Amino acid sequence: MGKAALSDIELYDFLALMMCSDPWPDSVNRESLIELADRESRERGYDDWIEAFHHHIYPTQNHAFSGSF
Repeated sequence: MGKAALSDIELYDFLALMMCSDPWPDSVNRESLIELADRESRERGYDDWIEAFHHHIYPTQNHAFSGSF
C-alpha cells in the first residue's frame, strides 16, 4: 500500500459528504470522487469507501484506522 493523501479526519469528512450527497449533483465528476474515496479507504484496509464510512459509524472490529477514525 502507498501513503494516504488525506488524514483520517479529512477522509471521514469527505466520506460523510459523499454519503450525504447521493446522488452527487455533478455526475461527470462523481467517478473521480469515488475513485479518490475508494483509494483512500483501501489504503486503510477497507474494500471501498462505503465500508470505511460504515465502519466508522458502527465500529465492530479493530481496523487500520488510528486516532478518531
